[in-house]
Amino acid sequence: DFDGRVIATTGSSKEKTANLLYDRASDSVLQPGSSIKPIFVYPIAHEKGLINYSSLVLDEPIEKYRYEDGVWKPGPNNAYGAYNGWMTMPEAISWSSNGATIQLMQQIGTETAYDQAVNMMGFTHLDPFDANSLGALSLGGMKGGVTVREMAAAMAYVGNGGLFYEPYTYYYVTDANGQTILDNRNNVPIEAYSPETAYAINRVLRYNVLTSTHSHSMNANVSGWDIVGKTGTTDDDKDSWFVGASPYCTLAVWTGYDVPERISVLSTATTTWRRVMSNYLDGLEYKEFDMPDSIISATYCKGSGKLAAGYCGATGTGYYAKDSMPEYCNGMHIAFTGATQGATT
Repeated sequence: DFDGRVIATTGSSKEKTANLLYDRASDSVLQPGSSIKPIFVYPIAHEKGLINYSSLVLDEPIEKYRYEDGVWKPGPNNAYGAYNGWMTMPEAISWSSNGATIQLMQQIGTETAYDQAVNMMGFTHLDPFDANSLGALSLGGMKGGVTVREMAAAMAYVGNGGLFYEPYTYYYVTDANGQTILDNRNNVPIEAYSPETAYAINRVLRYNVLTSTHSHSMNANVSGWDIVGKTGTTDDDKDSWFVGASPYCTLAVWTGYDVPERISVLSTATTTWRRVMSNYLDGLEYKEFDMPDSIISATYCKGSGKLAAGYCGATGTGYYAKDSMPEYCNGMHIAFTGATQGATT
């Protein structure tokens, strides 16, 4: 839930046959792929004022992405086999643009993202190499890794105003004399992100679930509920994730093999997420994510990323901090606004 309590965990898709078995949800150190993007790169960039909800980001490779055979090579590649140039943040996340994400990581700095991960959001399995790798905390290609439990706990910031709570599986423990020896009833959170950043990324992830035709995210949608989240896939389709939230709790689902091999059905993570969350929400009172009083919703131009004017064609609804509203569009429409090309990321 949004205070860190682990509601349920499943460490295997197979039937339980013994106690104290290996728990993949808490023990497996995994590569998160693109599911890491809304946990670090985009919220850090928003927090630093580099972007707002509808800002234009550049979907292009960088010249020095990886050092190979004695030379620098450009990258990263996108799963859709092309680059879209300038695009708004919601489109970049919907398309799961690697190019746009790596451009932002260059601006915020890999050490900044690493510090956020290990000191503010409970990631304990990263390697120091990841502090200097452009692809580690932007594209999920780490030397270290993450656990499903860590990803579920980290995603909670989008639903609780930007806070991180260390996840726990018990309320308190007493000894034979009734003395409390372990207590999680009054845990104090870390303010990982501002409420404004948390809600802006929350709404971008809602856009992703509702409109994405470039990933399996729509398969995670629970009809009638306010669902947010992001897919993640690793090289050669060896890991598939969906990490998201409803207004009641977060949920992270990983699918893969103990000995990595290609997954034949990448939609399993999202469809499993939907089934589990649907079961949990069944019978609960309907509610939506709370919008902070410091946020204003406004119509923006998809061609410029700025507030829409009368001459703007394609528009959307954006969510902005009151004290940092974008300017109105001046008619310069340079952004990619969506296409029919399909891809799975």
